[in-house]
Amino acid sequence: MPALLDERENAALHRGLPRISRIENARRTREVHDLRRRPVTNRAEIAKAVLTANAAFYRAFAARDFAAMDALWAREAPVACIHPGWEPLFGRAAVMASWAAILGGSGTPRIRCETPRAFPLGTGAFVVCREVLEERGALAATNAFVREAGGWRMAHHQAGPAAAPPSGAERAPGTLH
Repeated sequence: MPALLDERENAALHRGLPRISRIENARRTREVHDLRRRPVTNRAEIAKAVLTANAAFYRAFAARDFAAMDALWAREAPVACIHPGWEPLFGRAAVMASWAAILGGSGTPRIRCETPRAFPLGTGAFVVCREVLEERGALAATNAFVREAGGWRMAHHQAGPAAAPPSGAERAPGTLH
């Protein structure tokens, strides 16, 4: 069985957050005003690592690889999942049972992720993307990740029906309607 992550992707997936203690120390010493002026130097690296984890999620889904899917989900953080048309699932056992059923089913559609955008949030991050299902349309999806066991692990997945994408270019960031 081929590996889902090559060495470069695996390294990106397991990058740490070296500046967390510095930020916490600054808050304790009331240097918040200085932090607001400083750029978050690791934001791009975090986004890249989270996008790598997100890509691994879609590779596991496409390959119907339950072991890979199981390895991607958080074990310590609380998890939840809302599959299209399903009631919300809470807890790792329920979420992983749903993935076992989906990945083991004969009617599982071919899926690919398009236009993923990562949003780092300290020790967490989320990705918003479009899931394209072969001959079945598209879904809008949000995947939330947490830092756990030296890597980024999924804590939440939600997908639901999406309108057709705007013709031409994507909407501008921040556009609500």
